[in-house]
Amino acid sequence: MKEKMTRREFVGMGGALTAGAVVAALTLRGRSSAAETGGDPWQYYTVPYWGRRVLEDPPPSLVDQERRLVLGCFKEPIRSINYLDAAIFGSGFDRLKSRLGLKEWTGYYVQHPGVCLQFGLVDAFRTLGVSQFVLYERTSKTAFSYIGIALGKGYTLAETTWDGHTHIQAPNGYHLEYVHELDRSRKHTVLIDMRATGRNPAIKGELVLHEDLVTIQPMVVSLPVKPCHHMYTHKVPLQVEGSLTVGERRFLFEPRRDIAIMDEHKSYYPPETYWNWATFAGYTEEGRFVGLNLTDNRTFHNQQYWNENGIWLENTLSMIGAGHFVMDPERPMESDWRIYEEQDRVNLRFTPECQWIDNVYSLGFFNMNYYDILGTFNGYLRDNAGNKIELRDFVGIGEKYHVWSWSRLRSQASAARR
Repeated sequence: MKEKMTRREFVGMGGALTAGAVVAALTLRGRSSAAETGGDPWQYYTVPYWGRRVLEDPPPSLVDQERRLVLGCFKEPIRSINYLDAAIFGSGFDRLKSRLGLKEWTGYYVQHPGVCLQFGLVDAFRTLGVSQFVLYERTSKTAFSYIGIALGKGYTLAETTWDGHTHIQAPNGYHLEYVHELDRSRKHTVLIDMRATGRNPAIKGELVLHEDLVTIQPMVVSLPVKPCHHMYTHKVPLQVEGSLTVGERRFLFEPRRDIAIMDEHKSYYPPETYWNWATFAGYTEEGRFVGLNLTDNRTFHNQQYWNENGIWLENTLSMIGAGHFVMDPERPMESDWRIYEEQDRVNLRFTPECQWIDNVYSLGFFNMNYYDILGTFNGYLRDNAGNKIELRDFVGIGEKYHVWSWSRLRSQASAARR
């Protein structure tokens, strides 16, 4: 049975995001200030290792002294995310407009034999904190969702996950907090406290997510986005320990069994943004640790080279080529997806189980088609030597995201007149 969660809990978040996105769409006019000046967009980037898909030492900061964004794949997270120093954002009023195009979040997917969790905090335009917490009980096929929205001091998003504090305290009894201690103790602590509301039980817990840079290689990439935009992300599978109380039930997390996937994301996307995403991590029947992050992001320049695609095998990460997704884009829950990579490093079938998020808006000047789905992956990956790694019923996430605004429609009409 495929379980679709109700949408009533998402009304508050959807309204807030829609209002914010409308403001951004009306202000940004579909292009970055840098793109409006014309010329070569690559002047706004530094590419120290052009043509090499290998992990390099990270730069000291995301933006260099010439105000250019440093691109590449790195061994560790960048320590200074001085995003708004970049020349791509312009200055004065252009800089203000560009700020409305920022999308920044830190989120986690956590799996346990009894429950799967997904939660995160989005800093929308550095003005509005929006958070969701979703829990799915696989035995009963029951999903619960909680929404928190805050302004001002009601939320903070850490600049990086090396150190810092992320939290949101919403008036409806929603409290989510991350304590990042990657630099000092190689861990992230998550504190959860959700008030019972309606059909949703109270949830309270503390999870410790271990990110040892010796035993697991994170994926850290800084990528160019068309026409003159950018994306930075830090993704990594993590061992989990701690406990979570859901109503009267208590779940214990064991680090040798239970896994989380972190998604730290800083981006400046154009008004039309489109991606498909798949991620999971776990242990094969032979006991080997394996994980995947694969996207088809059509805003990237040349996805064969510029992407966030990689396979984890034990403590190594291999960057791979472009990803492809075959599904029914209007009804992604109703049939399996085919997911593959151009060089046959990935060949999977994704079977949807629970639709965590279903946000669809069509307002003319702002449109969203966003599905976030929990399901199972079957098929194979290939290691660097070409050997198959068979996967059976790996639990993970499939996501489809497409947002576009009136500026895209205006550009299409202008092209048609020409």
